[in-house]
Amino acid sequence: MNEPLDETSAARLHDAAMMLEEAFPDYRCLRCRSDRFLLRLLVPQGADADVFETIETTCKRCGMVETHRTRLLADAILSEHLPGSSDV
Repeated sequence: MNEPLDETSAARLHDAAMMLEEAFPDYRCLRCRSDRFLLRLLVPQGADADVFETIETTCKRCGMVETHRTRLLADAILSEHLPGSSDV
């Protein structure tokens, strides 16, 4: 059974959701095109935890699961806002 999130975990999940929203404003399921998801933030333990922190999205309609590395999303969002940046 899932327990309620503490304030720190809830804030991290909210930040991750906002990051996903900024990176993909019209985020939809690749399989069924639904826009309804369950979100889970996966935070590994250890020295490289920030490198491997992951947002997992599960489509509420078809159950498709996608994962996104939060550090890569943050880097992509930042590079979009830098002058002279371009897609690679």
